[in-house]
Amino acid sequence: HQVVVVNFCDAHAGKCRLLASEVEKAAEMEGRAKYAYVDCDEYPEASQIYGVDELPTVRLFVRGRMMDDYKGRRMAGDISKHAEELVRKVDEALGKDKGAREVAIDLNGETFHASTHNTSLSLFVMFHSPSCSACARLYTDFEAVARTFKGLPDVAVAKLNVDTFPEAAEKYAKYGIPSFVLFGKADRFFGFKPREVVYADFRVAAAMVKFLNRKCAVKQKLARVPGMLEMTAGMEEQITGGQGDADAPDW
Repeated sequence: HQVVVVNFCDAHAGKCRLLASEVEKAAEMEGRAKYAYVDCDEYPEASQIYGVDELPTVRLFVRGRMMDDYKGRRMAGDISKHAEELVRKVDEALGKDKGAREVAIDLNGETFHASTHNTSLSLFVMFHSPSCSACARLYTDFEAVARTFKGLPDVAVAKLNVDTFPEAAEKYAKYGIPSFVLFGKADRFFGFKPREVVYADFRVAAAMVKFLNRKCAVKQKLARVPGMLEMTAGMEEQITGGQGDADAPDW
């Protein structure tokens, strides 16, 4: 879901029950935001996991990412209005036409086999499932990677839904999804068989672009997309080792 409103509360506390009633009314109003309820008395670990210091707390999540607490009036109409305004902003940032904004190629069993055996193409594939919440959190970053390498003749970025092609999951996602594999261009030293490298670095667009630039011997600049995760200085140091990107692939 694009926007989820989560009410962290204690079912036995009077002020929590009052707010819960308003959140329930907001959920019944017409709109696209979704609503959830967490009883922190029954599940105290939730407060620790999500850093909730005070009950009740209404927190917003956008495309699976935790955002700020709701600070407005705690009335159903105000909560719903704020949530729907956030939905509108997300739509504007991502573009309402899903097909128009998606750049990563969608593969099926037939095109996956053909693409990974194309000896002149380096193909970076995300193995995913639409029902996987961890995958959903990375779609924006992966689209940024796809935009970065769009138009290059010998580098492509694609997704494969493992629900529709379980054979691929058995081989390339046996430790879980999402998983990422680079199928590199073949050469005579490998008997013209495509080389496969599992991507195991940080799951942010900037890190993936650095990885592909190094492996594919290109120098693309990250195409930024609203909602991307940021790479910290610590990540940068670990990935480059303080030396920057290499100019040549190091298979």
